[in-house]
Amino acid sequence: MKVWVCATCGNHSATDAACLICADERQWVPRTGQRWTTLAELAGEGHGPDVRPLEPGLTGIGTTPAFAIGQRSVLVQTVSGNLLWDPSGYIDPAAVDAARSLGGVRYVTASHPHFYGSMGMWQREFDATVLVPEADASWLTALGVVTSFTPWSSRLEVLPGVTLVQCGGHFPGSAVVHCASAASGAGALLSGDTIMVTPGEDRATFSWSVPNLLPMSAAPVRGVWEAVRSLPFDRVYGGWWNRVLYSDAKGIVERSVERYLEHLRGEAAPPSALCQRFASLSHYCGHDSRNNNHRGPSLRTFFRKLLTVGGAAAAAGGLVLSTTAPALADTTDVYVQKAYLGKSGCNVYLTAVEGHNYASLMYNNVHAGVTCYAQLERSTNHGKTWSRVSGYDAIGSRAGTTTLAKTYSYYAGGGDEVRGCLTVKGGTSCTTAVALSGGSGVPAQEALSPSYLHEVAADGACQEAVVSTSATKSSTATGSAVFLNQSSGHTCVGWLERTKNNGKTWYVESGTHSAGSVSGATTYAITATYQDGSSYKVRACVRYSNTSAKHCTAGW
Repeated sequence: MKVWVCATCGNHSATDAACLICADERQWVPRTGQRWTTLAELAGEGHGPDVRPLEPGLTGIGTTPAFAIGQRSVLVQTVSGNLLWDPSGYIDPAAVDAARSLGGVRYVTASHPHFYGSMGMWQREFDATVLVPEADASWLTALGVVTSFTPWSSRLEVLPGVTLVQCGGHFPGSAVVHCASAASGAGALLSGDTIMVTPGEDRATFSWSVPNLLPMSAAPVRGVWEAVRSLPFDRVYGGWWNRVLYSDAKGIVERSVERYLEHLRGEAAPPSALCQRFASLSHYCGHDSRNNNHRGPSLRTFFRKLLTVGGAAAAAGGLVLSTTAPALADTTDVYVQKAYLGKSGCNVYLTAVEGHNYASLMYNNVHAGVTCYAQLERSTNHGKTWSRVSGYDAIGSRAGTTTLAKTYSYYAGGGDEVRGCLTVKGGTSCTTAVALSGGSGVPAQEALSPSYLHEVAADGACQEAVVSTSATKSSTATGSAVFLNQSSGHTCVGWLERTKNNGKTWYVESGTHSAGSVSGATTYAITATYQDGSSYKVRACVRYSNTSAKHCTAGW
């Protein structure tokens, strides 16, 4: 059979007519027009196989120099046979010999039609079974290069511990492979570009069309996450050599989904923990007490223990706000404190979004000269093993100033447990584990960047505070209001106000937030964040839900 190879996507075809793969909106045809080549021409141009071990049981087989889309295939090796994943467009006797020396190929499959590559040639060399998601089978049929194939859908354990998982998204049948024994038994995904690992190898993204820069909409992104959420995995091998999430991959993918959806909603704020990304900022970033009745220290003490990063000690004056749109949208989410841990002036407060299976951490620092590190962990096996689902967030301190921050909210499904962990002076302690009750819907994923506590006030059980990411007025800082309720019979209603005339007149700047009453537990609410500047002061105000009388902090 004469086989043509598309020079743009690398797929093999039985005809040199238009490449159906590249004619689709998700690929592209060069301005100069469709171009076909052959394996002989590619070999003559100096192309050859690039075979490298990835880890025990996984071997990469690519092409050097890279050709077309340039994906790296993976040979999954098991005692029951091998699976070849995402075959590249180039194949030659040396590549076949390399695979044969590793046990041959029993099955061939791909993440999506762009990566069918030399699938037909591998089938003929090893009499292998081609596996294709039923939803994408028409693409393979149109190429006309395989003699037969077996359709599948949803999930298929093709070899012991090796499972194909249909995720959808990029294509209806877009898939991943779950390798249970990979990553030293923690599990790994082979994702192609169903889940795209970004160049920094520290996050993931999703795309309807990579070359045409068309984003994926929200529903299929959620569908991809739901397809893999129940799988244990600590590593993700993307479609190329240098696209790998080496550890904490599941947490990274989950956070990346949340971040992606925030951007689609127009609610994406700056990252809450620069220390995660920039080691040069780490300089910004004894006694162990637990309180499992969920209340923790008093509200004023809580606020006094809460804020963080950089700058001189807080000065008198107002938090200056411009009219810039808020980085975080106002929400009605209420955070219920589930557990508390304090150590050496650092505190973590494990909270859950009321009515949802989502957890987050609020954490603060009141001890000058000590850096606290906080993280949220989740267990899916009743506490046998724990994985970090939030950032490993640093919160520093300044003399006379409290610093405060809050992570995003992270999903904890039925049977999952969560806990907050605190690392101070090299020692790590965690709160008791908490299993969240059932809920519905998806909460807003807002986080509070490390901030300074500037003004605090209280009206009985209702307490309010003004916080800012800067100790002094700055056009690059953001501010917000935080509310706390320690009552078992009242609801605290809070909002943020600002003034343009040094307090003569005040205007409501935020939405209204209700910190409801939960017996035996403290509840919190947070406004959106607003840009700092040089023309306004702000204050936080609260009232009880059954009265119109309000109580506010001083202006800052």
